[in-house]
Amino acid sequence: MNDIIDIKTPLDLTKHRFGRSNDGGYVIAMDDFKYDLLIGCGIGDDISFEDDFLTLYEKVKCIVYDGTISHLPKYRSAIKNRIEWKKENVLGKNIDLSGKQIFLKMDIEGGEYKFLEEMTNNDFRKLAQIVMEFHSGGQWGDWDEYKIKCIKKIFDTHYLIHFHSNNNSPLKHDVDCLNSIPCVWEGTFIRKDLIGDFVDNEDELPTKWDEQNQVLRADYKLCGFPYIR
Repeated sequence: MNDIIDIKTPLDLTKHRFGRSNDGGYVIAMDDFKYDLLIGCGIGDDISFEDDFLTLYEKVKCIVYDGTISHLPKYRSAIKNRIEWKKENVLGKNIDLSGKQIFLKMDIEGGEYKFLEEMTNNDFRKLAQIVMEFHSGGQWGDWDEYKIKCIKKIFDTHYLIHFHSNNNSPLKHDVDCLNSIPCVWEGTFIRKDLIGDFVDNEDELPTKWDEQNQVLRADYKLCGFPYIR
C-alpha cells in the first residue's frame, strides 16, 4: 500500500476546503479550471460539498447519484436548477461521463473499487479532478492486491495532491511502512496535464486545511515515509 501513497505538492495551485465542517468536507486544488460537470456519488444526509462547489462555479451543472435516500438534503435555492438527482447507486461505471472537464466526488462505502476496475484511461482523462474516499473493508480491513490495483489505475493519468486519513476508522499497521496506514482515507487527484511544477510532499499530515471526520476524536498525525518522501 505504501508504494502508491505518493503525494505531490503543486507549486502553482492553491487549495481550499469545500463542504461542511468535519465529515463531508474535502480539500481540492483551486485554479481557473473550466469544469463542465460536477458528479457527486454518495450523498446520504449531506450535500454541502456540492452546494459549495456550485456556488463558486456558477455555470457548472451537477448530477448526484444515491439510491439509498428518499430526498436530497437541503441546499441553497440559487443552485436548485443545476442539480439533477439520479436515485440509483453506483455499481461500476454506470454514471454519466459525457463531459470533458468533469469534477468527480465519490464516497460510496467500498463501491469505488468496482467503479475504478471498469474505468479506462480514456474515461479518467475526462476527469479534471477527483476527490474519493477509499475503504479497506471491515473495521480492520486489508488493503489487498485487488484494491491496490484499482487505486493504481488513477496514477496513470492523475497525481495525488492531497491525503487525509479518516479518524472514524482505525489505523492499520503496515510492517513495510514507518507509519500506519488508515483503514479509510480521502484522496484528491488532479489530471497531469493541469499541473505545472511540483515537488514531493514535505508537510506532516493533517494539513492546515483538514478537519477531523469524527469531532470527538483527535485527527491522525502521519509523518515520514510514505507521506513525506
